[in-house]
Parts: sequence; C-alpha cells; structure tokens
Amino acid sequence: RAANWLMAYDLFSYSGFMFDDTFESVFVKSIYEDGVHIVNNLEWLNQQRGNHYLADIAGLISIAVHLPSTSKTDAWLAFSIQELVTEVKHQFYPDGGNFEGSTTYHRLSAEMIYFATALVLGMPKERQDKLKIIDHKVLKTGWGKPKLNKFPLPYYSLPAGSNYRDMKSPFPDWYFERMERMVEFIMDITKPDGHIPQIGDNDSGRFFKLSPKYEHMTVKQARETYANLEGYAELPDHDDYYVEDYL
Repeated sequence: RAANWLMAYDLFSYSGFMFDDTFESVFVKSIYEDGVHIVNNLEWLNQQRGNHYLADIAGLISIAVHLPSTSKTDAWLAFSIQELVTEVKHQFYPDGGNFEGSTTYHRLSAEMIYFATALVLGMPKERQDKLKIIDHKVLKTGWGKPKLNKFPLPYYSLPAGSNYRDMKSPFPDWYFERMERMVEFIMDITKPDGHIPQIGDNDSGRFFKLSPKYEHMTVKQARETYANLEGYAELPDHDDYYVEDYL
C-alpha cells in the first residue's frame, strides 16, 4: 500500500500537481507510520518466507528512500537492502525461477525486486554514503526476526558492460545475473499472444498495476460466463462489465 501511495504521489508531483501543506503533513506521517508497522511486523519465518516478506522489504525500501534521511530511516534502508539481497538468493534459483512454483508469483516477486533495486540505484550519492556508517543498534526488529548486520553494507562495482562502471552499488554481480534470468524466465514462458500459462497459485497479485488489461463484455454476458456472478443484479444487463486479464 505504501509503495503504491508513493508511486501515485510521484506521478502527480512529476506532472506538476502541487499538494497543500496539510496533505503533505498527513501523508508523510502516514508513510512513516507504515514503515514503523512493517519493521515491527516482519512476515519472516526461517525457511518459510515468501513473497509476503519480499513485499515488506520492497515497501520499506520505497518508504525509506522517500522519507528524509534520519538515523532511523537510514537504518530501515540499510536493513531492507541487506534483506533484499538475501531474499533474491533465497527465493530465486540460479536459473531465475521462483521457488514458490507459481508463474504469477514469479512475476509479482520479480516486479518487486526490479522496482526496489531501481530505487536504490537511483539514490543520490550522499544518501548511499550514509549507508556505510549506520549504527546497527538503531534498528529493533523484535525477537526471532532478522537484524541489521553490525558491519556496513558492502559496495561493488556495477557489472561489466554497464555505462556507469565508476558507480558502486550494494548489489554483487550474481544479483544482477539472477535478475536477468528472472526476466528471461518470463520471456521464455510467455505465449505468442502475450499471456503466460497458469501454473501454480494466482491471487492476481501485482506490485504496481500501471496499465491493467481488461476484457470488455456486458453484465449479462459476464453473469452467464462466471458462476460467482449468479444472481448478480447491481447493474442492468446492458451495462458495461470489465473482466481483468490477469495472465
């Protein structure tokens, strides 16, 4: 939710829309409280974590990047980057496939990783430099949850072939290689018509849905097609009905 609010805020802001001070104050406070909630309720279980925890981490990165730099928000950022690297290795196999065995969860998780990684790479150098001097004691995640490492985040050169070879990032070479294979996996399973096969669970999850696809029909056609709409009478038969194409 926080990541989507921030995405919407950025889109409005970059389009020239101005929010008043009252809204800004309430919005920043709410985003900060979301960050506090995530840190205090990490959906982490050793060897039994999946896209829920990845969403915690991707959301926390979005929150920490957007909020002003403080000892707490910088600790959130360092922790979420640390965990993002850990979860890419834990949740994606070396061939790029997601361990949950679902084509739609693969896309959801890969999308979260790509957006979160882009936010980190796009940070100003001054903010990145602060991550090298974080006090790990600032972050309290609760009993049995991952902790921020005592040592600063390691920094690496970007992969060979990058146009920014002089830039450093907290992501090692294998991380970018696995990201590449995540996308290759999606490309390889995509049918000529642009759909992917339905394998495994599908809760219609997406991180951001900037251009959703819909099939247009009438309410009558939808009611005749889908068993869960039996008895549906909120709209007249001739009205438009849009069914999202999740694949």
